[in-house]
Amino acid sequence: GDPDPELFPGTKVARLSDYVKIMKAMQSGNPMGALAKLGLDMGAYSKIAMQWGQMMAKDPTLAVKMAKMMAG
Repeated sequence: GDPDPELFPGTKVARLSDYVKIMKAMQSGNPMGALAKLGLDMGAYSKIAMQWGQMMAKDPTLAVKMAKMMAG
């Protein structure tokens, strides 16, 4: 399958790599600043995290792909 699937076309976080970018930025020690740089607030992040979590629950291969991206 696609190593970087686009699951939410037309959104700021359309691809898995977009979500990984947010997750890595959140680990920077300044999560609010990281979100602001990406044009997001905590409410938007929460919605995005919920949507991606639901997709990963439906398709466990997404979690595997995400783990590989996070490690890379």
